Amino acid sequence: MIPDYHFEGLSYVKTPHHTSNTSTKLLDKIERNFVDGIKIPTAVTTTYKAFNLPKSELIEEYRKFVTSFNSTGRGTEGYGYVKTVFNIIKKEFTEELIGDAIRHF
Repeated sequence: MIPDYHFEGLSYVKTPHHTSNTSTKLLDKIERNFVDGIKIPTAVTTTYKAFNLPKSELIEEYRKFVTSFNSTGRGTEGYGYVKTVFNIIKKEFTEELIGDAIRHF
């Protein structure tokens, strides 16, 4: 089990298992350690077209704790990725969506 202190001040979350219904343990852990008003800046997930993942219901659950949520997408290009660059000194980040990648919110 991952100790709670690892969930303090998160900057980035890669959701497990394509954000499927079997991947809610991370979401539960984030919820237990959430400080009101302090959202995690960004989260990203991969898609799995054959099983219609990520699940939109779980993406909406992450909305409570995350400011931005992106995925690798389901488009026609056949690939997608999210480029996230952090400036740790300025505590800023930029995101670039490439190919089929999409911003959910």
